[in-house]
Amino acid sequence: MRIIHKHDLKNMLANRRIAAIQKGQRRNHTKIQLINNRLVDKKILEWDNEFSTDLYDPYNQDTIAAEIGALNRLATAKDLQRILKHSVIQRNVETEAEAMKVVNSVKDSLSQIEAERVVKNLDYIERVMTNADVDIQKYEALIEKLPNQVSRKEVLRKCILGGEDLPPSKRQRWLERNLARGESYNKKYSYRELNQLSMDLERYKTNRLDYETAIMENKQADREGYEPVNQTKTWIWSTLERTRHRDMDGETIPLTEKFEVVNEVTGDVDYLRFPQDVEFDTNNCSNVCNCQCSYEIN
Repeated sequence: MRIIHKHDLKNMLANRRIAAIQKGQRRNHTKIQLINNRLVDKKILEWDNEFSTDLYDPYNQDTIAAEIGALNRLATAKDLQRILKHSVIQRNVETEAEAMKVVNSVKDSLSQIEAERVVKNLDYIERVMTNADVDIQKYEALIEKLPNQVSRKEVLRKCILGGEDLPPSKRQRWLERNLARGESYNKKYSYRELNQLSMDLERYKTNRLDYETAIMENKQADREGYEPVNQTKTWIWSTLERTRHRDMDGETIPLTEKFEVVNEVTGDVDYLRFPQDVEFDTNNCSNVCNCQCSYEIN
């Protein structure tokens, strides 16, 4: 019989909790993907149009953030209940208003991050369309047959003209070179990183809400004349083989300070409040994307 150590149990329970929350938000994530695909399709299908009939810029980041924010707003009620139900915060008008302020702040941050992802995807499409010969009619025919949430990068790959006389292996490399012309974001996320980042955002949201709830609990303790309830936080490595941040395991620091997080392979350093803290990512996803670590507030 396998013995589960206390450390492994904590990590397992933390990830199980996040997985359950992610499952509940899957429908919302799909809707945001549909917004992304709708705008990508619009940019490609209207690529040769000299004039636009739009009365506003549909590719403006603030416009996209507002649309995504309306979707995220639907989830705020659940987030609010999670804060008030699973904490030591006393429920009254003042604390509920403070909790709602925290939830809205997280919602706005998340919406801006997701809108930025969509805009960068559109920049990627523009780079490919500028540098490669794309069969737009074929693209239109394919997206009519495929589900709306299918990756547009894969559809675009099938529509790049040229290199048909090459062997399959060389044709593949030829396509990758053409698609790679859209990858550079001048030290921004690549298309692949952006897709991974979108999958990690729910982990960021959960960890951020836990962090903000701990700060709210400390504020309440201060108002009542007590010492802070939550004093420190501890990084918990995922224990998965060939994953980053093994050396971070068990590191404990004051609640409001940032972890010094090092990617053991690249040497990239980020200062994060918690795992998946995309707001303080300075190294193109090096320490954030696909990080399975969790943390514990003490």
